Amino acid sequence: MAQQKKNHGIFSLDPLLAFENAISATTQRRNLK
Repeated sequence: MAQQKKNHGIFSLDPLLAFENAISATTQRRNLK
């Protein structure tokens, strides 16, 4: 439960980081094509 709270806090404090990660994953998929 503590771990879940910690992860949630990270996402709440760093939404841009999560956004960057999503873009990176999408870019990698495009590169694979």
